Amino acid sequence: MSEEFIHIEYLCQGNEKQRRAYIAMKDIKIMEVLKQYNPILAGTIPIDIDVESSDLDIICEVHDFEKFIEIIVKEFEGLYKFCIKIESENYSVRTVCNFEYDEFIFEIFAQPVQTIHQNAYKHMVVENRIFKMAGKKAWEIIKNLKRKGYKTE
Repeated sequence: MSEEFIHIEYLCQGNEKQRRAYIAMKDIKIMEVLKQYNPILAGTIPIDIDVESSDLDIICEVHDFEKFIEIIVKEFEGLYKFCIKIESENYSVRTVCNFEYDEFIFEIFAQPVQTIHQNAYKHMVVENRIFKMAGKKAWEIIKNLKRKGYKTE
């Protein structure tokens, strides 16, 4: 599996929005706070197919949800529109935390699965590979479809 998205420093060489996302993430130290959960920024912003409403999706591997929630609340509860949802499906627990900071909507998604094996990461890596193979014209078509509301997963 590709490791080019494991650390967020690549955002520094990205487009304007990616550089602003990097600064916002560094401001709130989100990757440092979540370090023990192997966080990865996934989704559309890392691969430059985001639209105006795209959020910063950070996936985490969590097995002790009580401790994880305690950390999330302690570190981010004061941020705008902070909320946490705990979901259970097919005997698997997952937690989703949302908040806003600066111009960005953050979503932290936690489940007891290694981050590189989570669907969000796999989708991003595969989409990125397809865009690299297909070229700039295909990337522009996909980005226009996303603006019209189409999903790429």
